[in-house]
Amino acid sequence: MGKIDEPEQNEAIEAEHVDDFNEKLAYVTARAAEEGRIPAYLANELKNKITLDTFIASIIKMHDMYFDEEEDYFSLDEIDHVTIGTGYSKDIVELAMWFEECYSMSMDHISTSFDCPECGCDTMYIKELSGELFAHELECAQCRKKYSFELVFSDVDFDDFDDDDDDDFDDFDFDDDDDDFVDGFFVSRRRETEDSYIFNVSHGRGVWRKIQISKGDTLDDLSEAILRAYDFDNDHIYAFYMDAKGRTRNVPVFYPPRCLERQNAAEQVLEDLGLIKGSKFLFLYDFGDQWRFNVKLESEINEETPFGHTIKSQGEGPKQYDLDEDDDEDWDFD
Repeated sequence: MGKIDEPEQNEAIEAEHVDDFNEKLAYVTARAAEEGRIPAYLANELKNKITLDTFIASIIKMHDMYFDEEEDYFSLDEIDHVTIGTGYSKDIVELAMWFEECYSMSMDHISTSFDCPECGCDTMYIKELSGELFAHELECAQCRKKYSFELVFSDVDFDDFDDDDDDDFDDFDFDDDDDDFVDGFFVSRRRETEDSYIFNVSHGRGVWRKIQISKGDTLDDLSEAILRAYDFDNDHIYAFYMDAKGRTRNVPVFYPPRCLERQNAAEQVLEDLGLIKGSKFLFLYDFGDQWRFNVKLESEINEETPFGHTIKSQGEGPKQYDLDEDDDEDWDFD
């Protein structure tokens, strides 16, 4: 078979992209028509000036632009980006994007790493929970058995935490007598490897740090590298929410090792997360102040990294403690 020249190859790729777009457009349009709220919005608010499929197409295209322009928009939530770009109602945009996500889930495009209790397969597809909006369940990639997020992953409701009350963390079970603790310190599950990841960790528009870290390190190691990169003290609870859109409910979540009976960040090796270039998730630090850092995998390199460290930075990071000069008087013991 002769070699396909570059123009023909590009045309084939473009044709495949168009087919994928049209298939997604048809799916989302059908779901929106069935649910009813988006057609009602078009009739009542936009006076049917555009058709349903045109409306959905504009949202999908604007969503695609989010990824094309992520150097500028990475700190902006995807829903906000599409809302601003289209001028449509945020609630309606969120609903349309949920149907778009449902399409991806129906095609087995969204997965996470977790061992199936039934067959041992380590890949779970994230699926739409039938009959509910914005709700998910897990399905084993091999035996297709379904599991609820409540059964597999723990979660925390921010409303359960008082911003100024550290006593709320008494809800966590700290136990130094556990077998995984040695002299009060948790034994990490990190392993040796010669390959590394480079993550872009951003906080607000134009503020980011690029962190190089071994693939054999854990999420707990990554948390330490992020806090060092932003000059934060490591004295509060954190959580990794493994969701590309930064959602904090019904998604896989990992906590510090002392939060027992929860998914342990020190036991989750980065390499086992099944990350690919462009994978994104949320790092939330301090449940009182709720510092949010968007994490994106930029690249993989064949290089050993003894410990996670910052290799490039842009923008002035946030101040963890906003102390005024007058506050210094409180520390004057003379």
